[in-house]
Amino acid sequence: MVLGNDGVIKFLKESEKTPAFIHAARDYNIELEALIKGKNYTELLQQIDNYEGDGKVASRKKYTFSMKDLFERLFTNIENVWTATGGVKLYYPDSKSSNEEKKKELIRLTSNVRGGKTLEQWNEAFWMPTYHTDPAGVTFLEYDTEKEIEPFPVYKPITSIRNYIWNGVNLEAIAFEPKTVKTETGEFKEWRVVDDEKDYLVIQKGETFTISEEGTFENPFGKVPGQINSDIIDSDNVTRLSPIHPVIELCKEYLRDKSIKTIFKFMQGFPLFWRYVTQCDDCTGTGKDGTGGKCGTCDGKGYVGRRDVTDTVNIKTPTVDEPSLGGEIAGFINPPLEVWDQYTSELEILEKAIRMTLWGAIIEEDRSNTATGRVIDAQPILQKLNKYSASAEYRERFQTECIANYNDPAKPKDERVSSISYGRNYSLLSASTILELYQNAKEKGDNNTTLDDIFNQYLLARYKNDPISLRLAKIKADVEPYLHYDLDQVEKAFDKTEAQKKMLFDEWWKGVVVNIQTSEQLREEFNTWVQGKLQINTIEE
Repeated sequence: MVLGNDGVIKFLKESEKTPAFIHAARDYNIELEALIKGKNYTELLQQIDNYEGDGKVASRKKYTFSMKDLFERLFTNIENVWTATGGVKLYYPDSKSSNEEKKKELIRLTSNVRGGKTLEQWNEAFWMPTYHTDPAGVTFLEYDTEKEIEPFPVYKPITSIRNYIWNGVNLEAIAFEPKTVKTETGEFKEWRVVDDEKDYLVIQKGETFTISEEGTFENPFGKVPGQINSDIIDSDNVTRLSPIHPVIELCKEYLRDKSIKTIFKFMQGFPLFWRYVTQCDDCTGTGKDGTGGKCGTCDGKGYVGRRDVTDTVNIKTPTVDEPSLGGEIAGFINPPLEVWDQYTSELEILEKAIRMTLWGAIIEEDRSNTATGRVIDAQPILQKLNKYSASAEYRERFQTECIANYNDPAKPKDERVSSISYGRNYSLLSASTILELYQNAKEKGDNNTTLDDIFNQYLLARYKNDPISLRLAKIKADVEPYLHYDLDQVEKAFDKTEAQKKMLFDEWWKGVVVNIQTSEQLREEFNTWVQGKLQINTIEE
C-alpha cells in the first residue's frame, strides 16, 4: 500500500488515539508474558473470595514460583522445526550467469544477519518466542546506510506500535509510537510511518502534522519489511492469538493449584511437636505472683515454656481421671500426606491436559508401552509441527525477498528469487525407542523399505544436534553391504564370500576420509579394496 503524504497524515490523525485492538493486544501480551516468561506472574494469583484473607493471598504470591518450567517442557517439541532434515533453500534458481553474484551476495546477507546468526537462527531465537508471548507484535527489517549497517531483523513489541494496517500477517502500513522531543522553544512529537514506498518522519506540533523531507526516504525493500508475529486470528478477524490460547485457562488453574500446594507445604509440611506442659513451680500453675500480678517466671502462662514455642503444641497434663495420649509425654503431629499427594496428582493431571490440548497427543516413554503405540501417538504432534514449520518458512521467505529487493534495486519488487522449504523429518521419539521399533521390525521380517525408513528415523534421533555425524552415519548406512542383516543371514542367503565382505566393511570404513565423494563412489572404492582382501585370504587358504 502506498499512502502518499496526505494518506500518511490522515493515518496518523486516526492513530492519535490508540486503537482498541492495540490496547487489547497489549493486555494480552502482559498476560502471556506472565504465564510463559514468569514476568509479574503473581498478578495472575487472585484472592479466593470467602476462603482466604489478605495474609494468605500475600503469602501465596510471595512464595509461589512461576510456570516457566512448565512451558519449557511444553515447547520442547518445537525444536524439531529447526532440527528436522529434508528442507531445501534455493536462491535465484534459474542459474543465469548474471545472477551468480547476486546469489552469492544474498546468501551472505542472510547467513549473518545479527550476532553471527543466520536468518533462520534469528527467527528461532527471537520470533518463535514472541509468536507465543506477543502475537500482535512485529518482526521488522532495519538498516543504516550512514553507519554501513546492512539489513537486519528486529522485534518490535506491541508496546512500541501505535497502529498498523495488515493483510494476513503482512503489513500494508505501520505507525510506531511517537517520540517526544523537548527544545528550548517547546516540545513536539516525531512519528515514524512506513508504507510500501517510503519510510516517513512526521513532525507533530499541536494538531499540525508536517512530513520532514530530510527524515523521509525511499523504502528500499519495496514493501513494508515487517510481519505480524502470529498468523492465528480470532473469529473477529482482528485479534491475534498465541498458539497457547486454548490452554490459557488451564494454565491459570495450574498456577493457582501450584500456589495452594505451596502454602499447604508451609502450613502442614513440617511435623508439629507437642508436649505436656510442666507446671510452673513459682506460681503452681496459677500464672500469678504473690501480689496478684503476672508471674515473672512463666510470664503468666502457668507453665514453663521454651524460648520459642511457635512450633510447639502445649497440652495440659491430664489428671488421674483424664485420658492421656498413650502414655507419651511428648511427640509429633504428622501432616496429612494424602492431601499433599492429591495436590501433586492434580498438578500432573492438569499438565497432561494442557499438553494434550496444545499438541493433541502425549508421547509416553514408559517402557511398558509398545514402541508401535508411541509412534501412533506422535501423529497429531507431527501435524502441529507442520503448522509451525509452514509459519517459519513463510516468514524467512518473506524476509529473504525483502533483503533481495534491498540488494538488487533493479529487481521487480514482486519477483520471487528464493524458494525456502523447511524439513519435515522430525525426530520426536528417543533414539532408544526407535531402535526398539527397528529391532521389532527386523524380527517380524519387514521389508527393506520399512527397515530403511525406521533406521533413518533412528539416525535422525541419535544425531539430532550433530549434522556432521548424521551425514557420515547416513553415508555409511548407504554404503554398507546388507545393512539390515547379520553375518549368519548373509552367509545363508548368499555365501561365505558375501559374509566376508560384510565383516570386512568396518575395517575399511575406519580408514575412510569422507570428503565430497558420493555413496556410489565410496561403494566402488570399497568393492576394489575388499576384492584385494578376499584374494589374499584365498591365497593363504
